[in-house]
Amino acid sequence: MADRIIKGQHATARTFLRFPLSLCPFVQSHIRGGRKDIRCALYMSVLSAMRFNPVIHRFANRLSAKGKLHKVVSTACIRKLLTILNTMIRNKTLWQPEEILKNP
Repeated sequence: MADRIIKGQHATARTFLRFPLSLCPFVQSHIRGGRKDIRCALYMSVLSAMRFNPVIHRFANRLSAKGKLHKVVSTACIRKLLTILNTMIRNKTLWQPEEILKNP
């Protein structure tokens, strides 16, 4: 049965239960859940923020220095950006990068 996985042939559900997905070369992971419009808007905004926003830029560089993949870094930056935006809405404040840079 392991030969079937290595050759990339179609496998049954029972095969997936016996072997981890990392051993299956034909399995691709894609992000499908959530709202596509919002996900695309967040991704494009975080690409810009990773270059020009000092807080997100510093955070992305720190993760990249640890050897994280670009997709992992951008997802973490999206999460950080959402956390910052939610905090700004909750506290009814404007963007204050000095405050955030003091307390990373």
